[in-house]
Amino acid sequence: MARRLRIAHSSHGPANSPLAMALEFGYFTDRGLDVIAEEVPNTAVCVDRLATGDADIAGAPGVPILLAARDGLDAVVILSAASENVFGVIGARHIASPRDLVGGVVGTTTVHDQGYIVLHRALRDWDIDPVRDVETRELGNRGMEWKAILAGDIDAFATTIPQPILARKVGLPVLRDFMDESEPYQLGCMVTTRAFADRQPDVVHDFLDAMLDAYRVFQLDFETTLPFLRARSKVDDDDVLAETHRIFVREFDHYAPRAEALANVARDLEATLGRPLSVDVNRLVDASFLPDRGPVDEAHA
Repeated sequence: MARRLRIAHSSHGPANSPLAMALEFGYFTDRGLDVIAEEVPNTAVCVDRLATGDADIAGAPGVPILLAARDGLDAVVILSAASENVFGVIGARHIASPRDLVGGVVGTTTVHDQGYIVLHRALRDWDIDPVRDVETRELGNRGMEWKAILAGDIDAFATTIPQPILARKVGLPVLRDFMDESEPYQLGCMVTTRAFADRQPDVVHDFLDAMLDAYRVFQLDFETTLPFLRARSKVDDDDVLAETHRIFVREFDHYAPRAEALANVARDLEATLGRPLSVDVNRLVDASFLPDRGPVDEAHA
């Protein structure tokens, strides 16, 4: 009898491609898993599904996981999809420098999502007060942020690849590219609860084993990956997607979650909140459920 597994994931993001590939190619069913994947508007909702018991595993970055842990969720990150900071702060066409943002409007998916936290960090580093010097507009998802920046309805927003790559191609300024700074930073990952992982370790192990198979196909076969990458990123430009693929090939080498990457997110979140989280990031990361196999990069060395 197949073992049921409920997964919540967002509607946007190239890091979701391996999940879609594992579903399409039957990697879960091959391992006796009946995976029910629910697509939700943003990653905060993914973690909400985990907290309410409506999902067993969720795809999310560090910020919603940390906020949920602060509020009592015994969350545990079991697989990383991106553990380096690949955010960029994109400006509208009329923005020549960060100082032009003063008195303007910045966009975010939701208040206190990961992009909001990274944008606040950039604004503080530019000596711009994120509360007093700019107005923040919630737009709901990455696609709406992109439409707003192209229309000039907002002056800037922070987002991950492929949008910063696409921004340069269409002539939008990237006011800060965090990829230049080589910073461990937990972006996309798979998270469950400690209770679920302890109750069904074999299910978690088999899920991760299937995901690592999908990681390998993603890394080794761009042509097979391309339609999934296009669907998850909502981008049609193959040159942009090729560069996005190259970056994620590297990111998928580092699939074991690291406390350092989550700790750096916690630092920025605390700076935005103005108070400590009182969360032990070391307890939130557990690589022990990963299958005992060689690094993904050995597959394409």
